[in-house]
Amino acid sequence: MNELLVIPPHSISRTAKKLWIEGTLVVCILGILKNALVARGLIKPVQKKPKTKAHIHKYYRFPIGTRNGAMTLMWISIPAVFFCSTTKSWAQLADSLVIERILIVGNERTREEIIRREMRLREGDYFDAQMAEQDRRRVQNLRLFHQVELQTFRGEIGTVVCIMVTERWYVFPFPIFFLHNKNWHEVSYGAGLTWENLWGRNITTTTSMWFGFNRCINIRYYDPWLSYSKRISFDGSIFISRMPQLSVEYGEYEVIRNGGMINVGWRSGFHSTFSLSMGYQQVRLPRDHLLGATYHRYDHLPQLGCQFLFDHRDYYAYPKQGWYVLLSGSALTDGGSIHFGFLKGDIRRYQPLIAKVSIASRVCLEKAIGEIPVYERLLIGQQVRIRGHFYDLYEGENRFLAGLEGRFPLIPIRYLDMDSPASFMGVYGQNLPVGLSAAIFLDTGSVWYHDRPLRRVVFRTGYGVGLHVHLPYMELLRLERAWDLQGNGQYIIDLKAWF
Repeated sequence: MNELLVIPPHSISRTAKKLWIEGTLVVCILGILKNALVARGLIKPVQKKPKTKAHIHKYYRFPIGTRNGAMTLMWISIPAVFFCSTTKSWAQLADSLVIERILIVGNERTREEIIRREMRLREGDYFDAQMAEQDRRRVQNLRLFHQVELQTFRGEIGTVVCIMVTERWYVFPFPIFFLHNKNWHEVSYGAGLTWENLWGRNITTTTSMWFGFNRCINIRYYDPWLSYSKRISFDGSIFISRMPQLSVEYGEYEVIRNGGMINVGWRSGFHSTFSLSMGYQQVRLPRDHLLGATYHRYDHLPQLGCQFLFDHRDYYAYPKQGWYVLLSGSALTDGGSIHFGFLKGDIRRYQPLIAKVSIASRVCLEKAIGEIPVYERLLIGQQVRIRGHFYDLYEGENRFLAGLEGRFPLIPIRYLDMDSPASFMGVYGQNLPVGLSAAIFLDTGSVWYHDRPLRRVVFRTGYGVGLHVHLPYMELLRLERAWDLQGNGQYIIDLKAWF
């Protein structure tokens, strides 16, 4: 049976420091001996270093035939023997840290290459504990596993690295039921199905449809690694929707949208992604033409876009360390009267402090270019909100958001088993993450039109506290209490991290 090899974090750096110190001591000892021998006249140095073998005897002259000469040889031989034995131990230690094999355990459905492509460590490399932890986090961020563990064992000729994963359930049917404007006479209902890790390749497909007051059919297919050698991703969707839309200026109006979108990305390294997108949608307006971009009832909107994403967060579901940078631009034009687009920059920083406390910060700016139709205006109060003004609606052509949140662990994440492995969920009920965190936050933001000067832009600000419950599958449940600057409070129940 293989022996467990316990390698603490930064073990390689500590070993390198130890070897460097020992080597420095050897050099110092040799230097002291040389100076002592020169001082006693046992070694006579030559001012000019010899260039040929014929002049070597002129460089150091040893009176071998004397008693002092014998002592000289003895004192020089002791560091030499020490150095040779140390060098041998260094070689043995280096061989033991070479990765002999990488084992992946627990991936009953997920293909092994899906895990390996997130890892820098390879067979034949020297084991690096810090790099191994980064690999473990990237595998965890695939969101295919409840828990990812890494252990090392002593193999026959080196180190065996073992990656142990606990897979999540992958098929999620879900009901759809919601009220429009909190009115029971405006009910929408339906169902959807999300299939994650399709064919064990981390492919996600989602199909959803709902009827009633709002009607929509949406189909999406996402493959993060369409080509393994080229690191190309693919994301495609089609949709048909008939939904009311709110406007501060025009009130509520109904918009019918039919179209699709294709996004092709290229991943550079482990954290950067460049992508290009193109799409088309037909927008039908039910009332006066002033809402349209072409002054007709139908608008045909072809779209082109590009995006750069740098994502170096430690844990996507609830990050506490790292950077997230998103830069994107899109243009919508038909070569005729439709000419508008959007530029977006979203920067987030997660800074750990002490005792696993962290500070999360965000700055996001979206700017519209050209004359924007009403149904493409930017809103605060629907998909994008400000805590403290959670249910208020604001409209404009440009949008700014900023936030600051402190995160404090109350109960560290623990992994619980629902039942024995022989239960109906099998391994999918094992190692379920459960924990509790607290948060204090400050949000601010604004939307404004092109013709409004920046000094007249009004910012809405809110602050509050909350409890964040870490749960399996839904990842995070937020229970928060927020206030605006006038002291008006509101309760918020929501899913996922705010940013």
